[in-house]
Order: sequence, then C-alpha cells, then structure tokens
Amino acid sequence: IRHMAHHDPLTGLPNRALFWPQFSRALHEARRENRCVTVAYIDLDNFKQVNDVLGHAAGDEVLKTLALRMANSIRATDLIVRLGGDEFAIVFSNAIPDEAGILRRLRDLRAGLCAPMDVEGVPVHATCSMGVAFFPRDGATPEELLACADRAMYEAKAHGRDTLEVARSGSPLMV
Repeated sequence: IRHMAHHDPLTGLPNRALFWPQFSRALHEARRENRCVTVAYIDLDNFKQVNDVLGHAAGDEVLKTLALRMANSIRATDLIVRLGGDEFAIVFSNAIPDEAGILRRLRDLRAGLCAPMDVEGVPVHATCSMGVAFFPRDGATPEELLACADRAMYEAKAHGRDTLEVARSGSPLMV
C-alpha cells in the first residue's frame, strides 16, 4: 500500500508524494555537507499529438518507455519522479560543483529520449524540453528550485522545444 501511495502506477516512478520529502532531504544533506544539488524539469514536446493520433494506450506506452530510459540513465543516488502527465523531474546531488558534467549528462539523457521507438508498429520520435536549476544559486527550497527549473523549461519551449535551458540569476540561458 505504501508503494502504491508513493509511486506512479503507469511508470513505476516515484510520484509527487514521495518527491517532496526526498527532495527536501537532499537539500538538507547538501546544506549540512556543503554539497551541490541540481534539479531538471522535463516536459515532453507535443505529447498531446501522440495521444490524439495514436490513442491513449500508445501514449501510455511512450510514457513507460521514456520513463524507463530516464531511470536507466541516472545514478542510484539520483531522484527521478513523474510529476504528472508528461512532466518529470530529476534531482542530482554532487559532492562538488560540476555544472558542466550535469549538463553533459542531461544532454546525453535528452539524446537517449529522442531515440526512435516502435509503438504498436508505428515509429515514434519523442523530444523534450528541459529546464535546470542549481542549489544554492537558484533557490533554497525544493519549491523555489522546482519553480525556477519549470520557468527555464518554459523558456526552452519558447525557443523552439527540444532544448535545454539553464536558469541564471532569474533568467534562463539556453545551452
């Protein structure tokens, strides 16, 4: 029952109920150990078209496939969550500041998500927009950091989708 309450039934990923306390704990540990934390907000581009053209069952298969690809692309110490619909978040905790390394990992993750997949005999090519925020620079609480990453993700969508934006002093920067 506990697992069902804290995990998304479709993808098996943690859900919001588990995300907030784990994200809070990661920030608490980061403060105590002088560590860095990064949050990436990920939204699939034009996902509604998959549901509209191929149906919701196909859309569910796409979500499951992409969730598995994301889960297989992160470390066991990272946190991935399905926020809802076609939105996901990943929290990275690092002992040293390594923005370039995190951004490289996220670009690799984005490339992996874009790899074609076959859904019910139909080739599907998914893309995503990502927004990234760093603790402590972009916020001190889980809510502030996720909101900052969310704003950066919307900037990525505004710049044509299928890209990654990094929040910089309140204004996202495309990379």
